[in-house]
Amino acid sequence: MKQIVLSLLFFVTLAFSAQAQMFELYHGDELFPMGETIEVQGYPGDFEIIAHMTLKNISSSTAVIKCRKIDVDLLPNTTNTFCWGLCYANFIYLSPLTVTLAPGDTTNEFSGHYMPDNHEGYTTMGYSFFDINNPNDSTYFYVEYLGTPNVGIEDREDMKTYVSNAYPNPASSIVSFDYNLPRGTRNAMINVHNLLGAKVKEMNIAGSHGKISVDVNDLKDGIYFYSVNLDNQIVETKRLIISR
Repeated sequence: MKQIVLSLLFFVTLAFSAQAQMFELYHGDELFPMGETIEVQGYPGDFEIIAHMTLKNISSSTAVIKCRKIDVDLLPNTTNTFCWGLCYANFIYLSPLTVTLAPGDTTNEFSGHYMPDNHEGYTTMGYSFFDINNPNDSTYFYVEYLGTPNVGIEDREDMKTYVSNAYPNPASSIVSFDYNLPRGTRNAMINVHNLLGAKVKEMNIAGSHGKISVDVNDLKDGIYFYSVNLDNQIVETKRLIISR
């Protein structure tokens, strides 16, 4: 079992010491306790291993939220990034952009990305969310990314279907989606419709997991809706805003 240096844990604990009152965390559909750890698995040869977490504003005020990552225990010669509003380079630890969340609303803007680069083992990261107008009121969790050759076929098949919210949203030129599709999916796509219901863009999703980025420079400013289609069935529809 890997050992985490106590002084580093102490530093991380200090960084995440505030008690959250504004936010709740959800992993899938279940409430996730603050300060707990989730484990996500993949193969050492995977391009990236992705973690997702949903954030809910349980306060009575609109929150303008930033995300911070903290290294806890890094496997040498691997890299990691995170997305919050946009996806950032590995050397960015505090998101330059914010996500605004009204009372009672949730967001799936967050995703953590770990690139094992053919190295077997663990990397542990911490992530914190806080309102820029009340930075002492934060919530946090940890992710243990595991690159192992022992991920069985059953594990792959049991992964839940996941397509993230479009980000950034509003978008100006490029919009992206993270996705995790169940084994056996024959075709998957994201369709964008205008307010009149006309299809204005269609994007095929290739592979079982990863990220798709789409050029929306050809779309006029305004409100659109995008639908996730798996094997010719719509699994969800959400709003997309184009603004320049």
